[in-house]
Amino acid sequence: MTRLGVYGCGKMGGIIVEGVVKRGIYSESDILICEAHQGTLDAVKTKFSQAACSNGDAQLLSEADYILLCVKPHMVGQVLAGIRERGKANVVVISIAAGVGLDYLRQSLGSGQHAIRVMPNTPLQVAAGMSVISAADTVPPQHVEHVERIFGALGGTMRLWEDLMDAATALVGSGP
Repeated sequence: MTRLGVYGCGKMGGIIVEGVVKRGIYSESDILICEAHQGTLDAVKTKFSQAACSNGDAQLLSEADYILLCVKPHMVGQVLAGIRERGKANVVVISIAAGVGLDYLRQSLGSGQHAIRVMPNTPLQVAAGMSVISAADTVPPQHVEHVERIFGALGGTMRLWEDLMDAATALVGSGP
């Protein structure tokens, strides 16, 4: 079984974790969560009691096969630097940070580390979301398919060329 690391488990991160657990994509024990805000971390530990939850990322970086970035866009560079330096060589990084392009993600990661960009919308809360997915050409197809399973458990998915992602982000953010 693969392990999912999640940076930032606020509203959207929590929705995604809850959805993949509820729909059997991951068990709680296969999820590693890094949350910097103590109040949110305490709530996450209570809600996902079998997940490894911490305000540090050492376990996440050493064990996660897929890392989901649910942090604010201004934090992405710092998180990617840590993944590049201390993450697994073949890790798949999935970013839901608005406005952070695939080129930036790829350039910020190490060789062999993969980048996928996903723009979900809030109806994921009720498994009725729509997520558009763009992957770097170097990402093996099985990894893209796995990301489609993750977000497909929360609604529909659609692959999209990277040059259309900003337009899709505007539409996805416009409402359900």
